[in-house]
Amino acid sequence: MSGASNVKERYLAVLCFLHRRTAAAPRPVQRYVRLHNLTLNISSPPTPPPQPPGSPHFPQSLFPAGNCHHLQPSTSTTTISHHPTTASKTATMGWLSSSSPEDQRSQEIRAGTVAPSRAERARCWEARDGYFACLDKNNIVDALKEEKAAGKACGAEGKVFERDCAAQWVTYFKKWRVQDIQKRQRIKELEAQGANRLDVQTDFTPRG
Repeated sequence: MSGASNVKERYLAVLCFLHRRTAAAPRPVQRYVRLHNLTLNISSPPTPPPQPPGSPHFPQSLFPAGNCHHLQPSTSTTTISHHPTTASKTATMGWLSSSSPEDQRSQEIRAGTVAPSRAERARCWEARDGYFACLDKNNIVDALKEEKAAGKACGAEGKVFERDCAAQWVTYFKKWRVQDIQKRQRIKELEAQGANRLDVQTDFTPRG
């Protein structure tokens, strides 16, 4: 029995040494070691769990204070407890654009990142005139304020207008149309009141 006791003490001393080396681990991990009929709990938390009354212990003098904690005789199978961490990897797949160069060019024009060519400007004006003609036909003056009515009456023409013109141009032309209609109405009112149109010509010749 004394030989077995010496073997146990040596094992316990080695385990204590290993415990001191691993006590400063960043994450507390439960460590159970099977030694003969003993289950040694060398967990990193400093406070041992409470023991039931009358449970036998090995003398604490075998271990430095605060390093090794309770030793409880046990005949059960050793249980190893661990805290696995699952790392999830997410990959973002970039999809290649399947749009044609013409579509990319149209997107750049709508965004205003490139200057349109003469043919592209002519296409924009044609789409604008078609959209405005539809608004005139449906007695819609301000397409911005009457957006729902304009979309219902001239949805197809509006899509072509927005497709062929830059977004800033679309907004500018809609505002310009409202001002132009108001100007024409004001001129008609003045002419109905007997006002005469006066053509003004400005001469910028430098003075002698």
